[in-house]
Amino acid sequence: MSGHQPFKDLTRDFTPRQRARVEAKKQALQDALPLLELRQARAMTQKALGEALNLEQPIVAKLERQADL
Repeated sequence: MSGHQPFKDLTRDFTPRQRARVEAKKQALQDALPLLELRQARAMTQKALGEALNLEQPIVAKLERQADL
């Protein structure tokens, strides 16, 4: 046995309080990600993100380069 288990198996017996805590931490991590990493995590192109936000692709590229977004 390799010792690897799916995450859902590891969290199967979590209480509702534990699940809420995991969800809160997950949300905090997602909120801290830069736009570039969020886009890549969603496997989106700049063009696709631009279409979703009603922006042109070059504007998305410029937004991704901004450090204080």
